[in-house]
Amino acid sequence: MNRVLTTLFASSFLACPVLAQLRLAEQSGDWNVRPYAEAAVAYDDNVYRAGANEVDDTLFDLKAGLLFRTSADQAALNLSGGGLYNRREYMDEDDRSNDTYGGGLSLDYGMGEVTEAQAVAGYRLVEDDDALGSVTPLRGVERGLNQDIDSSSTEREIYEGGLALKRELSDRTQVLLGGLYTAVDYDNPASLDLEGWVAQALVDHGLTDKIGVFGLARAGSQEQDGDNQSADSLTGQIGLSFTATDKTTLRIGAGAENYNRSLPGMDDVDTDNFSFSLSLNWQATDKLTISAGGYNGSQLSSAFTDNAVEFINAFVNAGYALSESIDISLRGVYRQDDYVEPVSQGGLSADREDDRIQVIARVDYRPPVDNLKVFAQVATEDVDSSIDVIDYTRTTVSAGLGLAY
Repeated sequence: MNRVLTTLFASSFLACPVLAQLRLAEQSGDWNVRPYAEAAVAYDDNVYRAGANEVDDTLFDLKAGLLFRTSADQAALNLSGGGLYNRREYMDEDDRSNDTYGGGLSLDYGMGEVTEAQAVAGYRLVEDDDALGSVTPLRGVERGLNQDIDSSSTEREIYEGGLALKRELSDRTQVLLGGLYTAVDYDNPASLDLEGWVAQALVDHGLTDKIGVFGLARAGSQEQDGDNQSADSLTGQIGLSFTATDKTTLRIGAGAENYNRSLPGMDDVDTDNFSFSLSLNWQATDKLTISAGGYNGSQLSSAFTDNAVEFINAFVNAGYALSESIDISLRGVYRQDDYVEPVSQGGLSADREDDRIQVIARVDYRPPVDNLKVFAQVATEDVDSSIDVIDYTRTTVSAGLGLAY
């Protein structure tokens, strides 16, 4: 993947926040353009994620962006994408103020047809948790390059590009082939740049209208900061899918992962691990929706040249429509990073395992003003590590308003 080309794709979107501020929303001919903007004030009780001597501060959080797509009714070939910008300005801790920006493109062929294809490219610069995520995710490919806890507050550039092809072989059987390239370039010399790709083949077969089976094969390769270690992985899963009603779907997969690390001047390290995946979507009532999911895997570390992590990612989301104008949402995220080799801490060698739990509660109110919303949010984060000095808790409270078309 040529990073220069990817950056050129994204650079055309950096002017999008200006358009959003002008409150432009147009649907003309084959194009649909939707800008958005959001402004909030927040209080952060642990700006630097410290376990002791926490520093608190008040900040202004400004977001703007522009999403666009061609009309799906016009042709089998459609283009979509957008740009985003986020400015966080701290009142006292000026060094912590930061910008997040980026954009992406997605080219889709044959939506709703027997054969569908997608190509994506994206770029973003992030200096905190990657809360905005990819503008144009590659559908059906479960993951690319994950990042461990050490990278969550480090400035980094993220490059992405991928292809996917889905083909319906019959009324009950479909095949999905996909590949995704991801690279993370850290600004801090102490952090280790990572790049890698994953290729995936998925076969879904419906046994009945409600029960199906699937088989998944995935291959991946990753490099750490050029001349350091590299890793290859092979994963296979078989699973079941359930569609109890049109409001409830569940997929469960289990299998094995082979993970091989190549270390300079040393013998390769080869491990076999259990692999799982889970996804649930449930429309519990007309007002309550619940989704959940999780998976595990292995990746190289962004902090240690001779190390890797075995990780678990899991989430649960709940949304409740309290009334026609008030929505309540709750999101919980769990991440575990278990370092394969001991790490150096304070001149000593120690085993390290990090567990992070994030909970976000939010209320959105839509006043009787077109396209406007008012919101309040509380977010908590707790990291519990086997190395005590890494432990911390953090709470952020924010309120603001948004404008979206």
